[in-house]
Amino acid sequence: MKLQALEDRLLNPMMQVGMMVLVSFVLTFLSIRYLSQLHNFDPLPSLIGRSEEPSNLIKIRTGLFVNNFLNFDLIKNEFTVLGTVWFEFDQKEVSLEVLEQSMFSKGEAEGQASLRGKYEVVVPVVQRDGDRVYAQYPVKIDFITNLDYKLFPFDSHRLYMTLNNVYLDADKFEFIADQDSFTISPNLLIFGWEVAGQQVYVGAASKPLTAKRSSIYPRVIYAIDFKRNSFKDLLLLLLPLLVSFFMGMFTFSYNHETYRSSILSIGIATVSAMMAYRYVISNNSPHVPYFMIVDWLFVLFLLLSFTVFLINVFDLFTKQRGMVVAALYLILIGTWCALLYWWA
Repeated sequence: MKLQALEDRLLNPMMQVGMMVLVSFVLTFLSIRYLSQLHNFDPLPSLIGRSEEPSNLIKIRTGLFVNNFLNFDLIKNEFTVLGTVWFEFDQKEVSLEVLEQSMFSKGEAEGQASLRGKYEVVVPVVQRDGDRVYAQYPVKIDFITNLDYKLFPFDSHRLYMTLNNVYLDADKFEFIADQDSFTISPNLLIFGWEVAGQQVYVGAASKPLTAKRSSIYPRVIYAIDFKRNSFKDLLLLLLPLLVSFFMGMFTFSYNHETYRSSILSIGIATVSAMMAYRYVISNNSPHVPYFMIVDWLFVLFLLLSFTVFLINVFDLFTKQRGMVVAALYLILIGTWCALLYWWA
C-alpha cells in the first residue's frame, strides 16, 4: 500500500511539475559548474625542440600585441585580429627586409602556397639604438585555427596564431619570445566569450624539400584561451528539447483510459517536433564529421521521448508508472553528467 501511494504521488500533476523544476535546476547547476571551468582540447601545431641550446644562434626578439578582434566566428572558424607585431634585432646579423617575410599561417598542416593567414604589412615604426633595431608593424591578421568541437555547446577554445619565417635557417637563427612579449588589450571585448589565459611557444618547424631532406625555420605560436560567459547557445539549442521531453513525461499524469487518444497524439507530436528540431541544431552548430555533446543529448532526448511513447502505446508498466517517471529523470541527469564530466 505504501509503495502504491508513492506511485500515485509521483504521478500527481503538481508532483510532476515539482520534479520538472528539480530536474531543470540540477541540469542547470551541472552546466554552470562545467562552463565555469576551462576545458580545452584544441591541438596546437608541432614544434621542433632542441635537447641542447646552441650558444651561437642569432637571437631575434619578437612579440605580438592584440588590440581587438574584427571577426570572431567560432562556428565557421574565421577570425580577424587587429594588432601589432614587433621585432628587436641586430642589423649586422639580420636585415629588416628578411624579417618582413615573416608570415602568419594556419599552421603546419598547410603549405606556404595555400596559406589562409594574411599578413598585411604597412610602413613600420623603426627605432634604432646603434646597431640594435626595434621595428613595429601594425597588422591585420586573417586566420583559421585547429578547433575541437566535441564539447559544443559546452566548449572552451584555444585560438593560436603561428608566426613563421621560412627565409631564416633555424640552425642559425631563433625567435625569442615569452609571456611578456604577448599582450592583449584590456579593452578586448567579445560578446559571449572571455579571455581565460594566453601562452607563447617558441621553437622551429620543418619544411620537407625531398623525401630524405628537409629544412627547419624558426616559429612562434601565440595562443589565447577563451571560455563561454553566455548561456545563449546552450538555451537555444537544448531548452526546446527539454521542454518537449517534459511534455511527453506529463502524459503519465493523465488517465490512460479516458485520455488515451490525447496521450498518443502528444507522444507523436513530441517525437515529431524533436525530429524537426534536428535541422535547427544542424544549422546552428559547427559542421563536423564527429559527434558533439549536442548530438549525444539530442539522441538522448529522442530515445527517452520515444520510450515514453512506446510505454503509452502498449500500456506498459501500468502499476509502476511512478517509478518509470523517476527512472527516466534519473537516466537524463546521469547521462547529462556522464557526457560532461566523464565522456569529455
